Amino acid sequence: MTRSALASLVLVLVLAGSAGATAAVVRPIPAEPVQVPAAGQDHECREDKHRQCERQDKDKDKDKEGPTGPAGPTGPTGPTGPTGETGPTGPTGPTGPTGPGDITTIEIAGPTMMVPPGDARVSTAVCPAGQTAISGGYFLGAGLIPQASRQGPAGDSWQIQAFNPTANNLSFNSFVYCVP
Repeated sequence: MTRSALASLVLVLVLAGSAGATAAVVRPIPAEPVQVPAAGQDHECREDKHRQCERQDKDKDKDKEGPTGPAGPTGPTGPTGPTGETGPTGPTGPTGPTGPGDITTIEIAGPTMMVPPGDARVSTAVCPAGQTAISGGYFLGAGLIPQASRQGPAGDSWQIQAFNPTANNLSFNSFVYCVP
């Protein structure tokens, strides 16, 4: 029996004898300290061999850090965030080169075409040599249906195709706008 256990036994017997008891229960003190939580505190007490509270901090190792581990894999892309505010207007760019000046367009009428009933014809208006067709159009007689209005293959004319669904001969013509 250890010295502290013997002292506890003697104390119990003395107290029991002074109270007039004839029997006593002897409970040995455990060899290992017992953990006793301290109510409302951030630490625990451990009773030592003399039943004294030894403070045991619960968080004593919380500020200690081990070495950084390896980086994990990249996670999935998150959702798109909201559109940000419009940024400030940038500086004015440099002035561009001077243009060619006034552009003169001319209108040239194409030939008048007679379209028999149930048939279609093409009228082509052609620009003077060295000029380019930039647009064109047509004048149709009542009842004709335009089927095509386009720049000619060489870029210097405008072609119109019209269909006559009526029982009469009808006429139309084309025109082109040309620039040098």
